[in-house]
Amino acid sequence: MDSRQQVNVFAPTCLDIWLNEPRNAPESRAPANLLRLWFPESILAHDSNDNLLWEYTFERRSASWQYVNESIGDMKRGQAVRKVLQSVDAFDGLALIDCSARWRETDIDLTLRITNVGPMAWSRLQTSICLQRPAAPDYLDEENTRTYLVSDEGFVASAELVFPPCRRLVYAWMGEELPMKEGARRRLAAPALFVVSRDERYVLGYAWQHARRLFLNRAGCVKCLHADPEFGHFEPQHQQQRQGIVFVNEGTLEDAYRRYCAWSDMNDPAGDG
Repeated sequence: MDSRQQVNVFAPTCLDIWLNEPRNAPESRAPANLLRLWFPESILAHDSNDNLLWEYTFERRSASWQYVNESIGDMKRGQAVRKVLQSVDAFDGLALIDCSARWRETDIDLTLRITNVGPMAWSRLQTSICLQRPAAPDYLDEENTRTYLVSDEGFVASAELVFPPCRRLVYAWMGEELPMKEGARRRLAAPALFVVSRDERYVLGYAWQHARRLFLNRAGCVKCLHADPEFGHFEPQHQQQRQGIVFVNEGTLEDAYRRYCAWSDMNDPAGDG
């Protein structure tokens, strides 16, 4: 057993998401749950032969997050004022990476906009956007029974999936069979993930349009969630964007799924936009 201790320090390149619910942290007026969104964690560009052209990771990020208006309000009191954070990063003369988060009440609307500012075309871009729960005890789900994805035959809990014995993570691809226990055969039907709170009063939802895969990690206290959008062909000076959402819905898992479907209908994934 490896008993070494480690300390890791990262630049503040992620977004902290406070969940303002009736529940507060013990002996405090602060919100009880904090999520962390690495947005993006990485972007990989490929050519038509699927060779890697360049890789952008959070360690190479140079842009900070900035408020783009002055309607900040009081976050701890949960003021119903729409707020906006934006980060625009110019990466090695190759790409302009524009990220924004707009939120009000229970929803966060996410936008990832990428522009090819280099001389070469890209065949596709693959992203990784990581939602972590280590400081959200009501949504951490130690038993993996409250984290769900959507199959062609209904909801599937993380505990029903077969994780590789040497790795505590699994990928699920849109339209493909899930690695189910006991030989069950189900296919991933929606690019969305849902977590039921410990008291079963709330459901956390996370989704991106054009997400070809979902990724779940059971390792340690991280238990991160991924709905990773992909982008198609980019000519030089061409721009594409993808929309995402993080929300907390009071009600059942079915209620949260309907909330996701309403958002998905408003962000029709047809076309690159």
